[in-house]
Amino acid sequence: MKNTKQIKKLIFIYIISIVFSFILGFFITDLVNTNKGEYVSTFSYVGDKNIDFNNIIDEDFLNSVKENHPNLSLEDINIEKMLEKEDFKITYNEDNTYTITTKIKYYETSFIFSSLKVLSRAETFIKYTLIDFTSSKDSIVYSNNKIGEITNTFSSWIGGVIGLGGGLLLTTLIIIIFPKKTLKNEKNETIFDNENIFKHPFSINYWMKSLHELRTTKSIVSLAMLFALLLVTKLIPSLPSGFGDLGINFGYLVLSIICMIYGPIVSIGVGLFSDVLGYFIGTNAYAFNAGYTIQAILASLTYALCLYRTRITFSKVLLSRIIINLVLNVAYGSLLMVTIYIQSGTIPHEELMEAYKIYALLYSLPKNLVYLLPQSILLFIIIKTLAPTLERMGFLPKNSSKSISLI
Repeated sequence: MKNTKQIKKLIFIYIISIVFSFILGFFITDLVNTNKGEYVSTFSYVGDKNIDFNNIIDEDFLNSVKENHPNLSLEDINIEKMLEKEDFKITYNEDNTYTITTKIKYYETSFIFSSLKVLSRAETFIKYTLIDFTSSKDSIVYSNNKIGEITNTFSSWIGGVIGLGGGLLLTTLIIIIFPKKTLKNEKNETIFDNENIFKHPFSINYWMKSLHELRTTKSIVSLAMLFALLLVTKLIPSLPSGFGDLGINFGYLVLSIICMIYGPIVSIGVGLFSDVLGYFIGTNAYAFNAGYTIQAILASLTYALCLYRTRITFSKVLLSRIIINLVLNVAYGSLLMVTIYIQSGTIPHEELMEAYKIYALLYSLPKNLVYLLPQSILLFIIIKTLAPTLERMGFLPKNSSKSISLI
């Protein structure tokens, strides 16, 4: 039994190490790419005018390019800072060509470096800068028939893999050097009596307990207050995540507490009504979609099955977020979003699967992977902090707060 627990703890430690070190390596590489990467455009001039291209490096002129083309979404390019840092350079080459070099950080608009977005915005900016400067569309000939390319960057995914390898090596060294501290046994053993604390939800008593959670006035009033707080979180604007129009909301913290206290039966109703009422009291750009109601119900049920009347561990908290982030948000949520675009006529029906893949892989999956561990850690800290108070108030089983642990 002792060896089994140590093996489980060892596996858990390595899983956390893999996730955290990959994300750390990914972000470090992404940060380096954003600050060191350059966009390079090489061209030759075939016009009749005698032009000194060094005069392009002028703040008023470059700002006028943005003002002259408002539909190109160039307004957030910081020309003043670009020139101040000398991040816009033009050189004359021996083969009678010119090279414009700019830092890619001025074209980045999202939290995660996207070479496709940066390339598109940089090409647009350089192209219209040269058109406005020469007053001609045909007097500029680009080398290799492309406006420019991104240089001095490294794949963030490879950086993540390198970080993963380093994390595994460091974790292994720590375990070897401090085996007793990293693999020590928990002192508190939880008694699963199938009356107050359940080892798994596959028990009639488990579901009956949840069914009877609203028998007292105290529990009903408390649920009403928590439900009102949950609705308030839906009124708070989501924080930008850096992945398209996907945002970050902290309503999941309130929802998870409700599910932990009241169980799966009550949680199904909470998920249903919170989504319906949240839609009507919030500001939504799309028509009501029952698919999101189903998503909310399944999310509530997931929290309840992982947290209600059981020995709460970080691994269970992480499991709940893995199911919600990857299954409900990425797999199911991406399908719902693409369906909305199709219904609005933005995307043709025949491009459903292609649009689904693009949205899921470029927006939803990166966002949910990046925030998976931070959301899980924050949720575990909130539960660990509130559990003693909730236990004293009679909302959690006796001694359940003392058994909360990592594994």
